[in-house]
Amino acid sequence: MLGALQRKRRAIAMFLLAVLILTLSSCATGKQATNEPSGTPKPISDLTFAGIRQQRKDALKIEDWEKHRDTLIGQRIQWTGRVLHVAEPKKAGSPYEIAIDMDPSGIEFSYDDVIFLLPKDQATNLAKDQEITFQGDIQEISEMKGTVDLVLTIRLDKVIIMP
Repeated sequence: MLGALQRKRRAIAMFLLAVLILTLSSCATGKQATNEPSGTPKPISDLTFAGIRQQRKDALKIEDWEKHRDTLIGQRIQWTGRVLHVAEPKKAGSPYEIAIDMDPSGIEFSYDDVIFLLPKDQATNLAKDQEITFQGDIQEISEMKGTVDLVLTIRLDKVIIMP
């Protein structure tokens, strides 16, 4: 019985030593130990704005749409659209809000389909009706209630304007 107790204590001590070594090694490098490879870019989804809008129109139940919508949050997209407006921030030093039109050309009434924030040095290079390609992570998908047509607005995070 004493031998079994000693083996358990030895096993516990070895486990604690291993945890201590891992903790100290991650502290020594200044990095957290993670399972994700560092520097690996997030893959770009094949989602399209029109496809998301169509999925919403086709949803028979609002609950089905909401479940599906939640699976889209966080996905990285790359789309092309036209600048609707560049809104200066109310507070100095804050990012500018950019609204992008994702409707096909020639649509009479256009909506703020995609919205994201950019720092001043990037935002001031954009002009109304300029076509741009951008990448970003879907942060939120909302819809305007009480409209005849379905109006979706997608907010993005971590946006990059492509050359």
